[in-house]
Amino acid sequence: MVAAKAKATEVRISERLSENVAGAFVNAFILANYAFAIRSTNESGLTPDHPHYHRKIHNVKFIYRDSSDLRANETLNYYITIAEATLLSRTTGNTRASIATPEYM
Repeated sequence: MVAAKAKATEVRISERLSENVAGAFVNAFILANYAFAIRSTNESGLTPDHPHYHRKIHNVKFIYRDSSDLRANETLNYYITIAEATLLSRTTGNTRASIATPEYM
């Protein structure tokens, strides 16, 4: 990602793309935005229990067909859910046992 130091960005997806292609793009973007880190703090000073700790770009807004609510579209919601499930498993697997206590889970 070129914009790895950005805190927020807006991504406009072309209306010419089908829902499946747009969904695959969103999925790939979300997964590529993940930063593997096993440290007590990251470059932004965030701790592993912060929701943005493993993200390169903290706030990403996707716009597709003049809508920023991609969850309303069943196909796009599917791709987003798959990406978020993958991120959850990555984060859980990369979190130290001293941090990932039962309360953390």
